[in-house]
Amino acid sequence: MAADSPQSEEKSPTLLDQIEQIAKIGATVLVPVVLAVGGWVIQTSIERDKEQAAQILSEQQRAADREKISLEYVKIAKEILTSDKQVPKVLTKWSWQLIDKVSPRPFDPQDLKSLIEGNEKIPVAASPSARPEKTEYDQLFKEMKITEAKIPLIDSMIDRMMQNKDRYAAVTKDTGIPWVLVGFVHLVDSGGNFKTHLHNGDPLTDRTVHFPAGRPVDGNPPFTWEESARDAIEMAGLKNFRDWDLGAILQRLEQYNGFGYRKHNINSPYLWNCSDKYQKGRFVAGGTFDPNAVTINCGAAPIIRRMMDRGLIVLG
Repeated sequence: MAADSPQSEEKSPTLLDQIEQIAKIGATVLVPVVLAVGGWVIQTSIERDKEQAAQILSEQQRAADREKISLEYVKIAKEILTSDKQVPKVLTKWSWQLIDKVSPRPFDPQDLKSLIEGNEKIPVAASPSARPEKTEYDQLFKEMKITEAKIPLIDSMIDRMMQNKDRYAAVTKDTGIPWVLVGFVHLVDSGGNFKTHLHNGDPLTDRTVHFPAGRPVDGNPPFTWEESARDAIEMAGLKNFRDWDLGAILQRLEQYNGFGYRKHNINSPYLWNCSDKYQKGRFVAGGTFDPNAVTINCGAAPIIRRMMDRGLIVLG
């Protein structure tokens, strides 16, 4: 009897074996396809996100460009409305309408109409030739006597200024402006608040709304206090000076606050309150002069005198 051949001992593949073999073949073919499709989906998603990001950046840039252009037009309007030359009425009308349109607090329609019909201009600071001589301030300072009862108030104002001396000095760096000038303005005009504009005490989260409105012109809100303070200094023209003796400081502080008290024949409380050089009279809400009102804060001259007496500053 012949021996059985090896082939005769092999078993026929079962159905399960056939299914397994087909699955292996399918996996070999499908894995690259799945990877390719998955890669395409991911790449498409990335490209779409890039396009969306680019579109957002483009829209933000266009918005920034529009704002910059608007500010340039505001500058032109301001130059027209502060010019001391004869300007065609059509230009003043355009300027007032432009300022009204971009302002976060528009004019009352009747007020705007009155400004346009009257061909009104924006008041500007007194020219250098109209400033009182520095010697006048020197003489008043020499004669001045501090009100004894106000010394505690003066000292408390000085102490607040001294606490922030470094921040004030940083703002005036490379300008030659004494830090005490910035400290005084900050304390009196905005209550020593570092969250508001030095110009007028409006919040730093946006440009100024009250006069002077729209400051700072450059940059985008929210602003740092230092940015706002530098703009206020530049706007006031204080960076243009290099002589900063005592008379110059007092002269430029009065210029900064305004020479309006001279029309009422009294010394400015901004300089002389808490001394024998000022008794009463001040501008109140709406720019109205009240001959009996008295300002709360002490003036710059008594503060400077007291700082000199305490050895905190030295001025020529």
